[in-house]
Amino acid sequence: MTIDGTNISTYGLRLIAMEDYYSQPARKKILEQPGYLSNEIKFETQICTVTLYGEFASLATMLSNIESLKTKIKTALEHTFVLVGHNLTFTGVVANGFKTEVINQIVKIKMTITIT
Repeated sequence: MTIDGTNISTYGLRLIAMEDYYSQPARKKILEQPGYLSNEIKFETQICTVTLYGEFASLATMLSNIESLKTKIKTALEHTFVLVGHNLTFTGVVANGFKTEVINQIVKIKMTITIT
């Protein structure tokens, strides 16, 4: 996976899960009369939840790499994400930052991307 052309392996991380990208919006009710009004058209935001994983030799290295990823996410509002193995490219916003779970020198990062 790359973020704005930077491979996440430079931060010592790898992609382990991607959820919600292929979820479809809820089914709409059938109109009794043909046609629609302008206020009836609704677009639902599409969200992708990405889980990253990394094992590090030391706690200092882990903290440095997490700070580098945090800086990368904060540098721009919208980012280009590429999943190389799946031939998938999309742009999105990481509005709520990311959540980290740390056990010794192992980190699990979960971030929610709103696809634009």
